[in-house]
Amino acid sequence: MEIKQMDGQPIYKAVAATTVDVHQFTQELDGILAAQKPFGLMMVKPAEAGEERNQEADREFRNTMAKWLKANKPKMSTYCVGLATIASNEAEWQKYAESAAKMTSSIYGCPGAMYLEENEAAAWLQEQINYYATKWKLNEF
Repeated sequence: MEIKQMDGQPIYKAVAATTVDVHQFTQELDGILAAQKPFGLMMVKPAEAGEERNQEADREFRNTMAKWLKANKPKMSTYCVGLATIASNEAEWQKYAESAAKMTSSIYGCPGAMYLEENEAAAWLQEQINYYATKWKLNEF
């Protein structure tokens, strides 16, 4: 999973490959958190990621992320203004969209939402940034 900053915004886009290097992903998140600045995160899974999945890789991803989040959830709560997940297909979106906010908040410690389209997710993240910039009286993110 590679994380790239979007157009100079404090929004980062993580795109999952079919096999995810969770250690690279957590290292990149560590770098973002080390900056100690508010940010938004968009997680994108390609359509095929929901179909044929390697159970061992999924288990490693979950276990590594659980350990990482145990150590870093307070930082995520402090700096992540929103985590938007892009559903890999309509069925996944219908199944999880309503519960995404609660699940994301519980797991990552930040507001969350699930969308079908990246532009919808980017707009929501921008709203989150604007809201927190006003709330925290920030001149820049």
